[in-house]
Amino acid sequence: MALLTSPPENEKAAVQNPNPNLESLDGRVSPDDELGTEGVKEKALIRKLDWMLLPPLTLLYLLSFLDRSNIGNAKLDGLDTDLHITGNQYLLTLTIYFIGYEGLLTVVVAIGSYFFIHNYPSTAKFLTDPERALIQHRLTLDSDATYDEHFQWSNVRACFKDYRCWLYGLGFHTMSLPLYTLSLFFPTIIASLGYTAATAQLLTVPPYAFATILTIVVAIASERTHRRAPFVIASSSFAIIGYIILLAAPPSRPGVSYLGTFFAAGGIYPSCAIVLSWPTANVACQTKRATATALTITVGNLGAVLGTQLYRPDTSPRWFLGHGMAVAYLGCNIIVMLVLWACLNRENRIKRRRLESGEKAEGEIKNDADARWLFQT
Repeated sequence: MALLTSPPENEKAAVQNPNPNLESLDGRVSPDDELGTEGVKEKALIRKLDWMLLPPLTLLYLLSFLDRSNIGNAKLDGLDTDLHITGNQYLLTLTIYFIGYEGLLTVVVAIGSYFFIHNYPSTAKFLTDPERALIQHRLTLDSDATYDEHFQWSNVRACFKDYRCWLYGLGFHTMSLPLYTLSLFFPTIIASLGYTAATAQLLTVPPYAFATILTIVVAIASERTHRRAPFVIASSSFAIIGYIILLAAPPSRPGVSYLGTFFAAGGIYPSCAIVLSWPTANVACQTKRATATALTITVGNLGAVLGTQLYRPDTSPRWFLGHGMAVAYLGCNIIVMLVLWACLNRENRIKRRRLESGEKAEGEIKNDADARWLFQT
């Protein structure tokens, strides 16, 4: 849930409610005595939700990502030797594997998640009735998630007709290639610098730890400022620096190349976190939002499939093809972000002028053409 804190100057029109998207919320109740939430400490409740929801969701995502990336570690420990496959056969295996990645532990945990993942406040047994009421109220103010919307194919078609949804998909597409090539080939890249397999496995940990810290910092800053594009552009630029270092550093300077991996990982992961969450914050209408999320991931993962063919054995140890394509994709990501940023700002200005000219809007927001729905930029 996103709460408005201190909005930028050009969003002063929206400061009367805590939803960074909604321009006004007519008829919403907020006093505690009307909600029946007396005695509920909001910060403590949010912390309680975090502890109950985030760990299991983090576990599911961790397992999902491990299924996609662990094959890179397996190769370093002799997968291709054990299976008697050549380097190019391994790349083909990656392509096939990525499209339909298989893990047994993930399937088992996913089935069990039915019993420990909570979908709605009304079905969460760890909440009291006053806590449910407060959470429901926060959801009402935060988005259209509590609206009683029935499925309509017109909302699905609306997603495919919306150029913004395609730009979100292109935003992730241009990030997925560097994201997955880094995770799939990271151990091999480090091993090619002259380290043993065991050492190379361990040396992948610090760059990922650094990326984790930056992802959290950037995510918090992005949410507090209600800005998305500037942080993606900055993070992608940071990653480009890393790949330039990897391209320029000679094999005789493995320490310099290793430094480049910190920049690459530290730029890629914050960008991906923002790009993937952006459509869920900006697309109104539950059906359209679900379709936009699926579209973003589908279009995005096409870049990852392409990336599985880039780090060919004959380009080791400099990996000019793979690193060069990563730089090109990150550059395209910056261009996509600049276009999306400009378009969303223009549409927000148009919506504010509509409201200032006296346009009235009441009731539930049915789609993101509603003048009250401001896009996060």
